[in-house]
This record gives sequence, structure tokens and C-alpha cells, in this order.
Amino acid sequence: MRPADPSRHRRRARRGVVAVLMATVAAGLTSCGERTATEPGIPTFDTTPNVVLVVDDDGLRFTGGDGSVSTDPARWSTGTLLAVRNDGDEPHRVQGGTRFDTGVLEPGEQTLVLFDEALTAPTTITVTDDDDPSRAVTFELVPGPRP
Repeated sequence: MRPADPSRHRRRARRGVVAVLMATVAAGLTSCGERTATEPGIPTFDTTPNVVLVVDDDGLRFTGGDGSVSTDPARWSTGTLLAVRNDGDEPHRVQGGTRFDTGVLEPGEQTLVLFDEALTAPTTITVTDDDDPSRAVTFELVPGPRP
């Protein structure tokens, strides 16, 4: 009986290693392709304000926004997105009763307030500047989806 050829075993081992390497490279290349599955994440949200409340050293006033709600009279429905912006030279803190509190807004800063509570009747909200509570504006929040 002839002894086994050692070079034959080495060739088989090399072929096995090459096959494993090729399979690994092929798997790596396919994972580099375009992903078709949806990635998990946070749903998108349109942050364009429906109305803007400007606070500055002269007081508070409603302006602009996307034009979808009235500022005169200031009346809008649930789902309205309000931007509160400090256009003054000093820090301001704006409060809408128990509905919202902006904290201290530095000059140029803005924050968003979404009115998403379920209402059964209209409610009037008074908004004040913490520096001078006598400077106030009011608006009416009514039930129903925003137009």
C-alpha cells in the first residue's frame, strides 16, 4: 500500500479556504447594495408654524405663520402649531397659563408649541411675558381639526 500524498491534502485545504473566502467576499458585497427595507425611526413632522407669536421689548403680538389660521381675531383649533420667537434684545419668558411655558428665550431664539389636546368647548388662553405680565395677548382655542 502506498502512503497518502501529503500535497493532495494541502490542495484540498487550499480549495476549502479559497471557497470560504469567496463566500465571505460575496456576502460582504451583497450587503453593500441598496437597502429596500424601511429603516425604523421617528415619523416626520412638519414644523412650519401656523402662527407666530413675537415677543420683544415692546410686548407680544401675533404675526404671519403659514397663513392657515387667523390672527385677527386670534382663534384657531386643535392641531395648530404656534412658534414663539424672541425678536427683542433681552431674554424673555412667555407663558400661556397652564398650557405652555417657553422657559427663558434668549434674543433670536424660537420654540414651538403644538395644541393637541382634545377640547369639548372653546377656551380662551391668555399669554403673558414674564418680564411684564400686564403685557398680554389672548387667543381662543376651539375644538376640532385645524382647517
